[in-house]
Amino acid sequence: MTHMPIEVLVASLEESCPSKLIDRLNLQTPAIICNQTDRYDYWEIERSNGKVRWFDFDERGVGLNRNNSLIRSTGEICLIADDDMTFVDGYSEIVEKSFSRNPNADVIIFNIKESTPTRTVTKREKRVTRLSAYKYGAARIAFRRQSILNHRICFSQLFGGGACYSAGEDVLFVVDCIKSRLNIIAVPDSIALLNEERDSTWFKGYSNKLFQDKGALYLSADGYLMGAIHCVLNALLHHNRYRMEGYSLISVIRQELKGLHSFSSSARRSL
Repeated sequence: MTHMPIEVLVASLEESCPSKLIDRLNLQTPAIICNQTDRYDYWEIERSNGKVRWFDFDERGVGLNRNNSLIRSTGEICLIADDDMTFVDGYSEIVEKSFSRNPNADVIIFNIKESTPTRTVTKREKRVTRLSAYKYGAARIAFRRQSILNHRICFSQLFGGGACYSAGEDVLFVVDCIKSRLNIIAVPDSIALLNEERDSTWFKGYSNKLFQDKGALYLSADGYLMGAIHCVLNALLHHNRYRMEGYSLISVIRQELKGLHSFSSSARRSL
C-alpha cells in the first residue's frame, strides 16, 4: 500500500493547554490545531509521529475555524476533527486503507463511537447522496486535499457554532462536494471516540430561532422548492420529539418556512 501523508485538522475553542489537548486527541500524525480564543499566536510542537502546528485566533465561528486550517493544510489526506474526541490507535492506517480500497473516492466519512449513540452509524459501505448529506457531522470526514482545492470548496461562515445560523456548515460542505461531482462514500470503520464531557456549542434547546435556522440551511443546501419540501419533511419526521418540547407540527413548519423566506430575501438583497 502506497503511503498517503495524513494531516488532522482540529477545530478547538478556548483551549489553554496544548499538550493536554494533543494527548486527549491521541494524535499519531501531523496536525493543525486552530484554537479560537482571545488572542493571536502561533507555535510548532515537534513530535515523533508528526509536527503539530498550533494557531490561536481571536475569532469565532466554526466554519471560519475550519477554513483557517484548510488553507494551511499540506497533507495528501486531511481528516477533520473537533477538540472533544479521541482518535483510536492506528487511525491513520484505517484511513489509508479506506482510500486505497476506494481509489476513486474523494471524500470518505467514518464512524465515531459514542457511549450513547446519537449520530448516524454506517453499517455498510455506501455512497453519500443529497438526501443523506444531512446525517453526517464534519468531525468524521476525510478528504483528498487536492480534490477540495481544485473545486474551490470551503466551509460556510454563515452556518455553525459561533455564526449567524446555529448549525449546518458540515452539511453544506458535503452538499458542495456532491454538487461538484466529487465521489463521497461512508464506511463502517470507526476512527475515534467522542468524549461526552462538553455541552454543545450551538444547541441550547429547541426554539423558534433554531427552526428558522433550519429553514435557512435547507434553502442554502437545496434551493427554494426542495428547501420548502425539506422543511415539511423534517417537521413530520421529528414531530413527536418537537411536540414533547411544546411545538406543534404547524408551528415548526411555519418557523422553518419563515427562516427559509428570510434567508431568501436577504440573499436577493445582497445581489
